[in-house]
Amino acid sequence: MSDTKLKDYFLNEGTKIFYRYDKKDSNFPVVVLLHGWVMNFTAMEMTREFLNSKGISTLNIDIRGHGQSVSDSFSFDLITKDIRGILDKEKIEEVSLFGYCMGGMVASSFVGTYPDFVKSVVFVNTTFSNPVLQFPYANPRLMKSFFKNLYLILKDKEKSYYFMHSWVNLFSEYFLSLKLLYKSFNLFSKKKFEEKTENSNVDFTKYTDKADLFINYEGLVATDYRMVKKAYHSIVHINFKSYISKIKVPTLIITSKNDAICYSKTSKKIKKMISDSEICILTNSDHLSILQENELINRLTLDFFVRKVKKEI
Repeated sequence: MSDTKLKDYFLNEGTKIFYRYDKKDSNFPVVVLLHGWVMNFTAMEMTREFLNSKGISTLNIDIRGHGQSVSDSFSFDLITKDIRGILDKEKIEEVSLFGYCMGGMVASSFVGTYPDFVKSVVFVNTTFSNPVLQFPYANPRLMKSFFKNLYLILKDKEKSYYFMHSWVNLFSEYFLSLKLLYKSFNLFSKKKFEEKTENSNVDFTKYTDKADLFINYEGLVATDYRMVKKAYHSIVHINFKSYISKIKVPTLIITSKNDAICYSKTSKKIKKMISDSEICILTNSDHLSILQENELINRLTLDFFVRKVKKEI
């Protein structure tokens, strides 16, 4: 597995946006990798390594407020400007966007704002509107998946530590002050938490065969719970239908039949809005397809690039 730190950064209004730019000899557009909500760049590393092995340049970004890109503000407009700033800094003129979940929303915002930069788009398990409204709260599939994975987390001491510290804060802040919260949960003292996160070094490859909703806990602990709220608030207020309907470049839409968060029927709607698009529905993964069926997604993406963007890579 590659380094767990991103070395380069772009400074935007006081916020450092960290990224990794792997420049290859191929003249194929640089693939911008955009991770999901409460993740960080590590979730996209397997795809980065695959594309780099094929001679394709990549730009793997920690979206503001996530991972090393610590920020007090979050909006899709700001993220779009962050990406544009990095492209200008690195003198990148052509890109292919690869966005998973929230990253797909970012891709929609970017291609809608700067269409001349974009030569193709890959959407993976994403949506163009509030995902919360796309399923009933009593959705049996979602509830089954949630409690199954909650059980897997709670019986794993290391995962349980990260999960409880981050999410107890998030959901309890309206009932308990942080001071009382830390006092009540002595295990999750600030000192111990910082020691844990400082020594965290997770190899995502060993988890790719597990249907674990919180497999991205490395990203979770690297994301301030206040930013989790701000990002969530932005996600549930999106309406990017106008952006998507204007996409004119080749677009690959990858979705999962068992995704209980961003439904496959939503991906089918996206396909109808983009004339030059194709869709692939995976059958052996849920919302975390980017980890569960990464090899297949990588192959589908490369085949798409060869057929629709540039025959020789």
